[in-house]
Amino acid sequence: MIRHLELHNFATHEDAEIEFENNKNIIIGKTGSGKTNLLQAIDFAFLGNEQGTNLEELIADGADSAEVILDYLEPRTNQTYRIHRILTRKTDAGADHVCSITNLETNETIRKPEPVRKTLEALGVENSVFRYVVHVPQGKFADILQEGQDHKTILDRLFKIVQLEETYQELGGKDAPIKTIQDRIKGNQLEKATLDADGSKLGQEQALYQRLKEEREPKQRKVSQAKEQYEQLKSIAPSLRQKLTELDSLESKVGDAKALIQTSQNAKQKLLPQLQSLLPIEEISTIKTLNSRDMTEHLGKLENDLPNLILDRDALDAGHTESVKKAAAAKSRYDLAREEQSSIAKQLQYINSYLAGKGEQPEIQCDKCGTLLTPERWGSHVDETKKRLEETVEKVQQAKGVWSAEIMTGEQIKEKLDKARSRVDNHQKAVGLLNQWVTHCESEEAGEKALIQLAEDKKAIVANLCVLLENKDETDNQISQKARLELSKLESLPNQITEWERELSSYDENTLAPQLGRVETARAAKKRAEEEVQPKIDSDTRKIEMLQTIRTAFREIQPAVRRGFVARITVSANDYLKRLYVGAEIENFEFTEGYEFLVTRAGHKRHAHRLSGGQQVLASMAFLIALSEVLSELDFLILDEPTTHLDENRRKELVNVLENLRRVPQLIIVDHHPELLAAADTRFEVALNDEGQSKVVQISE
Repeated sequence: MIRHLELHNFATHEDAEIEFENNKNIIIGKTGSGKTNLLQAIDFAFLGNEQGTNLEELIADGADSAEVILDYLEPRTNQTYRIHRILTRKTDAGADHVCSITNLETNETIRKPEPVRKTLEALGVENSVFRYVVHVPQGKFADILQEGQDHKTILDRLFKIVQLEETYQELGGKDAPIKTIQDRIKGNQLEKATLDADGSKLGQEQALYQRLKEEREPKQRKVSQAKEQYEQLKSIAPSLRQKLTELDSLESKVGDAKALIQTSQNAKQKLLPQLQSLLPIEEISTIKTLNSRDMTEHLGKLENDLPNLILDRDALDAGHTESVKKAAAAKSRYDLAREEQSSIAKQLQYINSYLAGKGEQPEIQCDKCGTLLTPERWGSHVDETKKRLEETVEKVQQAKGVWSAEIMTGEQIKEKLDKARSRVDNHQKAVGLLNQWVTHCESEEAGEKALIQLAEDKKAIVANLCVLLENKDETDNQISQKARLELSKLESLPNQITEWERELSSYDENTLAPQLGRVETARAAKKRAEEEVQPKIDSDTRKIEMLQTIRTAFREIQPAVRRGFVARITVSANDYLKRLYVGAEIENFEFTEGYEFLVTRAGHKRHAHRLSGGQQVLASMAFLIALSEVLSELDFLILDEPTTHLDENRRKELVNVLENLRRVPQLIIVDHHPELLAAADTRFEVALNDEGQSKVVQISE
């Protein structure tokens, strides 16, 4: 609604202010009084130009600039906007003008041309609509009934059909929401394809992760078992150490006892060859079977026999001294051979004893060079020694034969003396050696007794170790070795556990954790594809379907919208035309879907633009009033000289119709017939003063 119009140096108006009201504002003035200039000012305020007029002509004579201020109430938002345009003459020719729009509610001002234009369009001011419908210039009422394409487009715009089509086109355009959503769907589909590819690996990655976990379990069990074993060993370690210490001490004592036995046996073995040379073989066999106690008794008997043997020897010795001297040399050779034989036999016995594992390692010198033999050569030395022993035995026999021959040859009597002496000497030696034998037997028996006791002690210690180690089926040596091994494990287990834990941690960090990450990545991809991306695709697909439906509706609804408007306008326009043309020959007015204006006259339809001038004005007026009644967007109409071509009766009918409008927008009517004032709610009169300037006066009722 136009509320206020203010002019300065505009055409014939030096200074003018008009306050318009709702309903009908009628301005009356004589031809040339300047009333049409007011409508030009309104046009200029809204459109920035005036059809068929040079802008320079709008500036009052003698002035350099003109100013138009128009306040417009936008009924949809109930906000008032002030349009302010200033025209300025150019020095050469023509005129420039600037415009600003101020929202009087917010004091926001727009000065730039393009934002100003867009703001006016937002307020519903569209050039073609304004020229065709809003402001009907003087003598242009018949133009409304023209049926050209331009008028069809204007009507489609008024009926919002153009907007529907534009929306339909925009929804299908490259920058439209549908295209944007389609592009978004494609992007989401690509993303989902990638996520599906990643998510499809979930089963494989989970299986691999499970296998890696299973491979980890033995490692974890090894660590757990090692820790458990360490704790168990730590709990029994003091007892193990104590028992092993006792066992080591016992083994030392066993070694001592065995060494004592071995020493005694070795000593007896050393004595045996001497005894064999002194006593009969059967005597030697008997001695070998006797223990120390029996051997002591046997030795007592031998000692008791010695005095008698000495008496026999001494008796024979006196008579045979000379014989002995002669045989001494031979006997000496014989004794040397025997000693050599004894030495070789003793050495052979010593070596055989060591090789049998019963004696200490002997140190044997080479008979030729005197150097110590290597163990590898002992075997060959034994054979050589045996050969030498055989040779020595033969040598002894030879020496003995020589000696015997000398005795037998020199003094047969001396044989008995020698035998007696030999018996005494052998007996004495045998008694001495047997005393040593008894001592060695006692030592050997003591060692054996000690071994028996130590074996019992060892059995008890091993039994304790078996209990500690929970093992009963192994030998004593195996048990002790196991005990030592367990203690060795106790020392090495902490480092092993640390190393295994480090390996386990490294496995978790470098193998298991990355695989779990791949599982989570695949799971997240699958979840994102299913719970985020696919719902977006589905949602966008539904949006496109809905937008496509809406878009189709925007086109399909156009004929229905057109039919609705046409039908309502036809009914209203036909009613108004009949009221304007009472009793005339026009029977019916029809506004078609093809935007044709038809009237029925004398039963025949014809195009309205073929009517007479006055009839065309009335038909146009009926159409405009019906249009403003149906379209709420047409909140004001400007009619310039609507009574042109109307006779007095038709003017009266027009006044009558204007007085009884059912829905009256703001009407601004300029006319020179005063009878129109009867239909006015607000009245103005324009007249020229003596200086040729227009003056606007509001007329009271």
